[in-house]
Amino acid sequence: MIATSSAGIAACLGSADHEQMHLDDAFTALRRVAGAVSVSPSADIEAG
Repeated sequence: MIATSSAGIAACLGSADHEQMHLDDAFTALRRVAGAVSVSPSADIEAG
């Protein structure tokens, strides 16, 4: 398993954490992670 956090995704997108990034942007980033690894991805996304 590979895991990431909302803070890590937000930083990569140039956004602040604490529910400031758009959910669509977070899912796009997560799809990129999932497509790049051969293990199950997990994400800790705030408020969701």
